[in-house]
Amino acid sequence: MSETENTSSEQQETQAPDKRRSCKIFLAKAAFTLGTLAVFYGGYLDWQIRSKMDGQIWRLPAEVYSRLESVKLSDNLSFDEVIQILLDNEYRQTTMIAAPGDFKLEDDTIVLLRRAFPYPDKPEPQRVLRLRFTDNKLSRIEDLVNVKAVDEFRLAPKLIAMLESDNEDRLAIPLQHYPRLLIDALLLTEDRRFYDHNGINPIGIMRAMIANIRAGQTVQGGSTLTQQLVKNLFLSSERSITRKVNEALMSLVLDWRYDKNRILETYLNEIYLGQNGDIQIHGFALASQFYFGRSIREISLDQIALLVGMVKGPSLYNPWRNPQYALDRRNVVLKLMLDHQMIGDELYEMLSKRPLGVQAKGQISRKYPAFIQTLQADLRRQLGENKTSALLGARIFSTMDLKQQEQAENAVVNTVNQLQVQTKNPYLEGAMIVADYHLGEIRAVVGGLQTEYAGFNRALMSKRQIGSLVKPSIYLTALMNPEQFRLNTPIQNQPITIYVKGSQPWQPRNYDR
Repeated sequence: MSETENTSSEQQETQAPDKRRSCKIFLAKAAFTLGTLAVFYGGYLDWQIRSKMDGQIWRLPAEVYSRLESVKLSDNLSFDEVIQILLDNEYRQTTMIAAPGDFKLEDDTIVLLRRAFPYPDKPEPQRVLRLRFTDNKLSRIEDLVNVKAVDEFRLAPKLIAMLESDNEDRLAIPLQHYPRLLIDALLLTEDRRFYDHNGINPIGIMRAMIANIRAGQTVQGGSTLTQQLVKNLFLSSERSITRKVNEALMSLVLDWRYDKNRILETYLNEIYLGQNGDIQIHGFALASQFYFGRSIREISLDQIALLVGMVKGPSLYNPWRNPQYALDRRNVVLKLMLDHQMIGDELYEMLSKRPLGVQAKGQISRKYPAFIQTLQADLRRQLGENKTSALLGARIFSTMDLKQQEQAENAVVNTVNQLQVQTKNPYLEGAMIVADYHLGEIRAVVGGLQTEYAGFNRALMSKRQIGSLVKPSIYLTALMNPEQFRLNTPIQNQPITIYVKGSQPWQPRNYDR
């Protein structure tokens, strides 16, 4: 071997360690750079999450309730009157008291479980009450929990509207107010290892794929509840790798930063569950009112299964639009509950054969437009036009009497329809305001024949001659000057001309001239 060849070999042996060293340095720099970027990006995601979770997560709408009603000993109510009051307030007669809103009859007594409610002066828990009657009149009210007699008890008002919601409605309630069965059914269906994983669950993704293949349809989702919450709160519904990566990273950060129960509570109040016209229905609490007309704590197990099943696709499983799809999906959830021994065979057979049990198409925030318009006009007068921030999350207790509102609507519609036939004039309209003249409170407002549609509110917006309604004010003004007018002061019934500075002389005239 020549001297030149020896030199070349030595150079190659010397360069090899240098290349390896340079490669290691490059990899170390790249790893450091990527690590630094990851730390900064993780911090950015953490800031995004904390700024929302620790601040105002939602612009909560103002909740409008009907007037507060009480059952009092002093009202001397009869047995039938008390039952009618309970029924009007959507209490249910049962043979066994099981849920708030139930009542049962026992000879000359009524036992009921009064609903809990955060009244304006103080929140009151649910109470078991016994109402005793003597000679068909309410004679004693007993609080069976506190073991004492009371003179009266209040009934929870009904939610009649939601205001200032930015096209989203929701009732945000604490986690402890949700039924345990709802939470168990949700976790079973959507995320069984919720309390074990760190925000993402690869095992759950594989299990969902296998379950869906076996069932021949999608019965489980692969995303965790944390991922679903991240997507709904922070991300768009765009289908892309970038969004999925962000979703996974933010889920890890959210799970690291916050307690599992906080995440679950936020999810329960955030999840999208349908549309009320152009208003989105968010959260199980509002969805229960929307679809069943009941509090989330009062719905049955099959109704819970329907709501849980709708998480997968609120539009596809809408019980009004696609009742058969909704029924099938509800029964899939019930079958999962059976398979995991949450319910037994007998209960499953009974629940799976029930109809959907939804009310007529939900009308939350749409049912009493004329009254709500009148209420909003009053709020503008009291708070000023820029009232939005003052009303966020507020509870507004109105003076509406639901029964009188219904009677007023029926009276206007039926009477005007009869007049349209009699006069052969299809364009006749009507309006009505019902007020408590003792308290000056408006009990009902009807703005026209289309009682469920907001439009021209004839009770509030139309201008008309007040006619003889002015007479009490005129008489009162006159009688406040007794030296000029008394009850027996004669008044000449003849034309009169009143001169007003800066205006033409005015002569009042009768309607028939």
